[in-house]
Amino acid sequence: MAIFHDGNIGLRGQLVEQSSATPPAGSFIIQASDGSRLGWVDRTSGDLQIGGSLHCTDSPLYASPVEAEFYVENSSGNIVAKFNGNSKDLFIRGKLEEHKY
Repeated sequence: MAIFHDGNIGLRGQLVEQSSATPPAGSFIIQASDGSRLGWVDRTSGDLQIGGSLHCTDSPLYASPVEAEFYVENSSGNIVAKFNGNSKDLFIRGKLEEHKY
């Protein structure tokens, strides 16, 4: 998985939404600040599994002071992707491309 400066995400595999699967050993686990699992990337398939839904936008993304979230910032300090800790939804500033690599 690659997240680019503008917020676009390129996956080697595919996106799996509403996933309740258990990540296999060696997966990259994405956790909220409270330690809850929000999603994971399977190192073998390159699939990104998320507990909620994907939301793509061209609008800026902002941190929530009241929710446990996971943020990805670009080199300018702007949030380009974030997981909501309650819904486990993934918000990206851009688009997601599957089977890119």
